[in-house]
Amino acid sequence: MIKPDREARIIKFRTWDKIDKKWQETFTIEEACWIGFGWDNTDHLIFSQFTGLLDKNGKEIYEGDIVQIRLMDEEESLFVLTEIVWHNYKWLARSIKGKGGQGNWTYKYFDNPKNTEVIGNIYENPELLKEKP
Repeated sequence: MIKPDREARIIKFRTWDKIDKKWQETFTIEEACWIGFGWDNTDHLIFSQFTGLLDKNGKEIYEGDIVQIRLMDEEESLFVLTEIVWHNYKWLARSIKGKGGQGNWTYKYFDNPKNTEVIGNIYENPELLKEKP
């Protein structure tokens, strides 16, 4: 049972316009249901959901964000670049570069905000998805 003073996670989205190549609106699910946006055609929009998590700088983390995660080793800090994805009914961070190799899941470190930093997203920064030689 949720305590009355506990705030529920806000379900919200942002939209990437594939034609204009920019973010359009950020809206909550309540706004979409009650206010409506009058969108007749949304084929040119990509909806990206808020994970409910913030990075170390207080920035909201959305699906499709590219997040640098610091992994603690006994001797040093290691960094892995990840893409935030919805997979098997949960938010996961999929490794792009760094420890663990490309495509591996590093979600066990994803829920600690002091170890995460949003550095871009897959739409505005596709170059971050490419392995450097």
